[in-house]
Amino acid sequence: MKGYFELNIKSIKVISFFLVLGLLGYAAIYHSNPVRQGKGIEGFLYKIKMAPIEAFKTKINKDDWKDFNDNYRSFENILTVRQVTSKGYLTILFGEGIGSTIDIGREVWTNDGSLVRYAPILHNSYMTIFLKSGLIGVFLTFAFIYLLFRQKKSEHLVINSINYLLIGSAVFLILSNWVFMGLYLKLDNKSIFLGFLLCYKELIIKEKLKLS
Repeated sequence: MKGYFELNIKSIKVISFFLVLGLLGYAAIYHSNPVRQGKGIEGFLYKIKMAPIEAFKTKINKDDWKDFNDNYRSFENILTVRQVTSKGYLTILFGEGIGSTIDIGREVWTNDGSLVRYAPILHNSYMTIFLKSGLIGVFLTFAFIYLLFRQKKSEHLVINSINYLLIGSAVFLILSNWVFMGLYLKLDNKSIFLGFLLCYKELIIKEKLKLS
């Protein structure tokens, strides 16, 4: 909404400043070496330290509880790719269906205090969609994000403001789908919010056409 996605000297300076600040902040946290079982803020800093690495590791020792817990999101991704690709090209394209699950190989505790071995939902939305509906589902997800990002400029101030919110939401969803469940996180209301914005925008356009 502030116009920082427009390519100019001001936006480059502001974005560069925050990128450098974020990198320096992460470097400070990483080298401060917060401990795994630290209390309060230290435990939180440990999670920040591990977050950028956790979702991208390709080799995890599942028998090492520290490696398993610290990189559980990557462990889920590895299992998903391995399971889906082992069932042939049709499964890779169309997935295993809505009721499909991933066999974690052991029972793990969930946030609600239950033990689960077969997980129907993963931390990564792209991988969950890949499991359920294959590469076609992942492609449609990216197509939705692209269409959400592709908003035309308008002379109407309210429509333009809504467009900025939709573009910002699209950028956010790229990352949110990777580390959480994006639109599919059942505790969140992003889908309702985006649906409201799109509906409100269309009503304004419709009213505008009536007046013209």
